[in-house]
Amino acid sequence: LPVLSSRRNLPLDKLFLALSLLPLVICDEEFYKNELKKATKLIGGRDPDDAHLLALSLKLNCPIWSNDKDFEQLGVDVYTTSALIEFFTNT
Repeated sequence: LPVLSSRRNLPLDKLFLALSLLPLVICDEEFYKNELKKATKLIGGRDPDDAHLLALSLKLNCPIWSNDKDFEQLGVDVYTTSALIEFFTNT
């Protein structure tokens, strides 16, 4: 968060507050492992390290929050930090 705060000129305390309001859930690999093969096939050639996040997104049928262009055109919605900040400041 300090890096994001610095890069985007956003107040660090507000970023911490926003993060604390997100409904975060920790999921281990066992939860999404049935999607890992598909995710690896989709993104493995670009960045194999991203396969776990993609597999979780596929399992939950939810968008990804990332600025990583490797997630583009994979059939999942991806929201950049800028898009999320704009959304939350306009609602």
